[in-house]
Amino acid sequence: MYYASAALSELNHIRHGFFTRNGGVSTGVYQSLNCGRGSGDEPAAVLRNLAIIQDSLGSETDIFIGKQVHGKNVFYVDQAALLDPLFRPEADAVVTAIPGVAIGVLTADCVPVLFADSQNKVIGAAHAGRKGAIVGVIGATIEAMEKLGADRKNISAAIGPAISLKNYEVGEEIKQEMIASDCKNEKFFLEKDRKLYLNLPQYVNCKLIDEKISVIDAMNLCTYDERQDFFSYRRATHQKESDYGRQISAIALVK
Repeated sequence: MYYASAALSELNHIRHGFFTRNGGVSTGVYQSLNCGRGSGDEPAAVLRNLAIIQDSLGSETDIFIGKQVHGKNVFYVDQAALLDPLFRPEADAVVTAIPGVAIGVLTADCVPVLFADSQNKVIGAAHAGRKGAIVGVIGATIEAMEKLGADRKNISAAIGPAISLKNYEVGEEIKQEMIASDCKNEKFFLEKDRKLYLNLPQYVNCKLIDEKISVIDAMNLCTYDERQDFFSYRRATHQKESDYGRQISAIALVK
C-alpha cells in the first residue's frame, strides 16, 4: 500500500508513507487509492481513500493538502487551520509542528519530498514539479520548517516516486529556460536519438544538497514505468486515457 523511507523510518515521533495507487475504493482509471479531489473521480470515493490514509498514519484530523499550483507557497498548519478543516490555500508545500496532524502532497509524475526534524518535532511535505522546483519550493519548505523551530542540520528528507529520466522527454525551450536560471542545470539533461530528457528527481536532490540537507533518501521509484503501483499523468496522456488519479505522499507527527 505504501513505500517507506529508511531515513524517515528510523526517526522517533514520525509516521509517513509514499502511498501507491493500491488499497483504496476507486474504480476505472482511478483504481484504486486515488486521492485527487481535483480528478473526475467520485468525491465519496476520494474521501474514503483519504480516510484510509489518515487511519494508516494515525492522524486525528483530515490530511492537510494545499491547492497545488506549481509554485512555492507554503501552507502552515497551525491551530487556526485546525479550526477550519476545509481551508485549503494555494500552496505546493505544507508544514506543521502539531502532533496528531497529517500533511501531504499529491503527485502523478512530479516529485514528492517529505521532511522531518524529529528532534524539534517539525515536519514538511513538498510537491516539486519542474516549475515549483525551479522557483524554489524546496528552499521555501525548509525555511518554513525553521520558522516553526526546526534546525536544518537535523532535517532528513526523502524523495518519493516520480517520473524517471528515460520517461521525461521535454522540449529544447525547457532546457534553455533552466540553463538561463543556472548554467549548471545542463547536467540534468540527456540527449538521445534526437530527443531531450530531464532528470527531475536528480534536480530536486541537488536542490536539497544546495539547502545543506545532509540526510537525503532517494527512493528511485518511477511513476511512469511502475503502472501497477503508481498513477502517471504522462502515461495516461500517451495512452489517451480520459483522466488520471493522484497518489499521496504523507507524513505525521506522533503524539
